[in-house]
Amino acid sequence: MMARDWAERNRVTAQSPLADRIKALKGAKVAVVGPRAANDDLLRFMLVTYGGLSPDRDVEIVNLGASPSYPPALEAKRIDAFVGASPAAETSIVRGQGISLANLMTGEAPELRGQLFVASIVRRDSIERQREQVAAAMRALARAQKLIGDRPDEAKRVLRENKFDAIAPEVWDLAWQNNLPGLATSPLLDEKGYQINFALLDKAREDKTPEIPFTRISDNSLAQEAVRAIAQ
Repeated sequence: MMARDWAERNRVTAQSPLADRIKALKGAKVAVVGPRAANDDLLRFMLVTYGGLSPDRDVEIVNLGASPSYPPALEAKRIDAFVGASPAAETSIVRGQGISLANLMTGEAPELRGQLFVASIVRRDSIERQREQVAAAMRALARAQKLIGDRPDEAKRVLRENKFDAIAPEVWDLAWQNNLPGLATSPLLDEKGYQINFALLDKAREDKTPEIPFTRISDNSLAQEAVRAIAQ
C-alpha cells in the first residue's frame, strides 16, 4: 500500500507497471511488523526483484508491529507505504489515503505465484494419538475451501456473519474481492509452492537459507482423505 500523495508525486497509479510502482518507493518510509517478519522479507524481495533497489539504502524500513497500526500511520504521514494483510490495505483505499502497491493474491508478482503461505501444522504424535480429531479438522477445512471455490458469494456471507462482522461493509467487499483469487480451494500441500519460500528468502536476506526437504515437513495423507470424503 502506497500513500496517495506519494504516488502522485512519483507519477504512479495502481495501474502502472509493477516495476514502476516498486521503483517509486525509493526514499519512502515503509512500515513492516519488524526485522525478518514475513512482510519485511516480502518487502525486501519486491524491492530487489522488481525495483532494483537496496532495502537498506534506498528506503527507510519502519518497524510498526501489526498491520492495524498502518492506516493511522499513513493518514498521519508518519509513513509513505506499508506491507500488510487485509483489511489494512483496503481501509486505506476506502478512506482515499492510498493506492494498491501490489496484490500478490491476484498473481501480480510472477515469481511468487502459487506460493504456499499458510499451512495447517500438527505434531506427528498428535496425529497418532488423535487421528480422528485431526481428520475431522481437515474435512472441515476441505469443505470450507470447496465452498469458497464453488459458491464464493455464500462463503463471503458466512465469513462476514460469523467472523468479520465488525469490518465496514465497503472494506469487507474490497478485501474479499482482493483476496478471493488467491484463496486455496484444496487442503493439499504443493511442493512447488513450498519451494517458492526459499527463493524469496534467499533474495530478501541475501543469504542462502537452508532448505528442509518437502517430504520431511509434509504429509498429504489426511488432506487426501478429506478431499475424498467430501466428494462422496
